[in-house]
This record gives sequence, C-alpha cells and structure tokens, in this order.
Amino acid sequence: MVYNIAWMLSQMSINTLVVDLDPQCNLTALFLDQKKQAALFDNQYFNKSIGNALSSLAPDLNELDIHIENINDYLNLIPGDINLAALEDSFNIAWQNCLNGEQKAFQYTSKINNIIKNVGKKYSAQAILIDSGSNLSSLNRTIAIASEYIITPITTEKLSLEGIKNLGIILNNWKLQWQQRLQLIPSENKLNIPYIIPKILGYILMHFNAKESSRFNPNNRWDILIPKLYNKYILEQANNQPITIQNDPNCIDILKYYKSLELMAKEVQKPFFLLKPSDGAIGSHVYAVQQSFADYHKLTQAILNKVEL
Repeated sequence: MVYNIAWMLSQMSINTLVVDLDPQCNLTALFLDQKKQAALFDNQYFNKSIGNALSSLAPDLNELDIHIENINDYLNLIPGDINLAALEDSFNIAWQNCLNGEQKAFQYTSKINNIIKNVGKKYSAQAILIDSGSNLSSLNRTIAIASEYIITPITTEKLSLEGIKNLGIILNNWKLQWQQRLQLIPSENKLNIPYIIPKILGYILMHFNAKESSRFNPNNRWDILIPKLYNKYILEQANNQPITIQNDPNCIDILKYYKSLELMAKEVQKPFFLLKPSDGAIGSHVYAVQQSFADYHKLTQAILNKVEL
C-alpha cells in the first residue's frame, strides 16, 4: 500500500520521501531490482544505512550521511536495513530511561523523527511515508511517536479483525506513556525533542471482495463489525449507533484486490496502475489498470484532504 501511494503522490507532482523501517525490507525490494538490492549490502552502503545512522553516536545529525535512492523526480527512498532489528533492545532501554529524565534517552528515542525530518528538509519533501513491520515492537513504538499521522490497513480476515483490538490497546498505551515522558524532558533539551502525539487518521479496507460478506453471520457482518471495533479500541470512543463501512467517517477508502495486476507489476518493478501493454497489460487488463489508477488517485487524494496538504 505504501509503495502504491508513494508512486501516486509522485504522479501528482508531490515531492515524496519514503522511509523503509521494516527490518524485512519488503518495501525496498518493491522499489529496487535485485542488482541494486545486492549493492545495498556492501560496506559502502552499510556505513550510510538508516540502521547505522540510528546506532551512530554523532551528536550533530547533519554529520550523518544517509544513503538515498532516487526513484523519480518526485520520489526518493531511504532503503531498509536488516540490522534495524538489532536495535530493539537499545530502543527499549532508552524508552525506560526516559522515565528518569535522562537526556541521552530522549535524544535516542527522538532520533528517528529527527533523522527523517532532516532528510525530508534536504530533499524538500512535501510528504513523508514510513513503512513499518507488522508487529508491536519497541522499534515500531519509536516509529509511532515519530509520526504525525497513523493509517491502519485492515482486511476482512478474522485475524485482522482480532488485531484491531490488540493494536488499539497497545497504540493508546504508547501515546499515553509518551505524553507522560514528555513532561520529564530536561529543560535544556526541549528544542531537540519533537512534541508529537500521533493522530489516528483512519483505516483503509484492503483487498475488498464483495463476495466476502457472505462468509459472515448477518448479525455480525464485517461491514458493521470493523467500524465498531475501530471506534472502541483504536479511537476509544463509545458508539451505540450501528454504522457500516460505507458511512464510517474513519474509513478513508475501500480498495479492490487487483491480484492479476500485482503479479504482473512485480515482474516489471512498477506499480500496477502504471502498467502498459508492453508490460503485458492487454485485453481486460487495460481496463483494470485504468480502474486501479482511478482507485489509488481517489485514495491518495482522500489522505491529502485529511492531512490538509
């Protein structure tokens, strides 16, 4: 999803910086071919990786030379780093030490935000998208408090619905704990610590298939259950009036699953809504490409409207 939205932003001539903070580097693999991916693991890149920047003790962030991949005139990428997983303990220790008002702990906890902000400024980014792993790790906690907005992708699968509960409880605990820590920042350090409490922007229903509604009991349908769970656990709001996804203000958009296009797009290393006949998008695929472009343009514009960009 991040990959396609980033490409669509660039198609709309919006300077975009994409940051892959998932240690599995799946987003990076979508943007870069195997040759470029292999080059990322040599020593020259490692010294400029996001993981190395986060582990560096350099006090001046301007001294950090982070590798950037230019995708097109409006799109740049900070590639992922498998070594990010090794920093989990460091983030967790810093998080705990913030309760003691330790200056270095706050500086480290805020480092992701400050690094991304510096790179974004350098490349005149109008929009910054961060991709994280699908877990509730200390790394993702640090990413969450470094973000201005959080968008949740949701599917109609039972595990995804159960995940709304866990995500809501943990995410709201992180926000509360960060608010508590902000009160303990040493006065001499306040200018370097971002006072950001992430705003929940909404959710996107992924891989929608109208036939899926038949899998659910009419009294417990996913189109009613998702808004109910999202309001209760993510937004912590009581809503006694049953609403459906179609009229839920928290639903940013509903995305159709373009399975055949996704397989084709991976082979040619481009978003499926930019596929051409020379890429194999012929026959009925031509209409699907046009429809997918309209869908992602609508989604991206909806996000831009919500953040007032």
